[in-house]
Amino acid sequence: FRSLPLILLTALIVGVAFAYLLEYLNTSIRTEHDVKRYINLPLFGMVMKIKEERERLLLHAPPKSPVSELFNTIAAMIEAQYREKGSKTFMVASPNAAEGKSTVTTNIAIALARGGARVILIDADLRRAVLHKFFNIANKEGLATYLGKSNSETSEISSITHKTEIENLSVIPAGPHPANPVLLLKSGAFVSLLDQLKEEADFILVDVPPVRIAVDTILLAPQIQNTILLTSAGETNKEDVAFAKNLIESAKGNLVGCILNKA
Repeated sequence: FRSLPLILLTALIVGVAFAYLLEYLNTSIRTEHDVKRYINLPLFGMVMKIKEERERLLLHAPPKSPVSELFNTIAAMIEAQYREKGSKTFMVASPNAAEGKSTVTTNIAIALARGGARVILIDADLRRAVLHKFFNIANKEGLATYLGKSNSETSEISSITHKTEIENLSVIPAGPHPANPVLLLKSGAFVSLLDQLKEEADFILVDVPPVRIAVDTILLAPQIQNTILLTSAGETNKEDVAFAKNLIESAKGNLVGCILNKA
């Protein structure tokens, strides 16, 4: 009994030390607290982890399902940005691949369209395009072929724009993979395309490659009015998030918020 206080104190010290060790060894973003501490951006939403791949897209989810409500909240945050600053163009950037960037971007576009907004979704990932697969549309012509034409500024945008089963939502696929995506995205034709689309849509969402994989996202950051940083709970490393954030900010991109995916 005399040694019981010492035993309890020792156990407490060992337990606290072990907890701190686990925290030190785990370098991933996991919670809302981690987002505030390491990213320091407004949290637009936390998206639950969905195991079934078919259920991840809002195309297959009822309008009043929990996942639909999550993206309705994110869409409301984006609409607030529009009301405050009048900006229409948004992109969701992730540090690494396989973090759900394209799915999240698509779901935001669907949520905005279901809310009555006219939305155009552009696949600017000219390296690993997937949006045409989501909507089962042709990819023979798209953004790459439009930007590759010498007279792209006078070309018909309607020839690469596809309507979807979601009312008010249209998609511009990436098109065939070009030999030099950077050269196309650096051209003034992409900015001109965005300016023309602003006359036709309330919101323009652009799907882009992961920051650590391609320079394309950094090139597009100053051309697109708002960037949302996506992190994957338990997967995205804190250093990777910091690296992506610093690159986008250095490129004069406007980071407006963060989404925690697979929470």
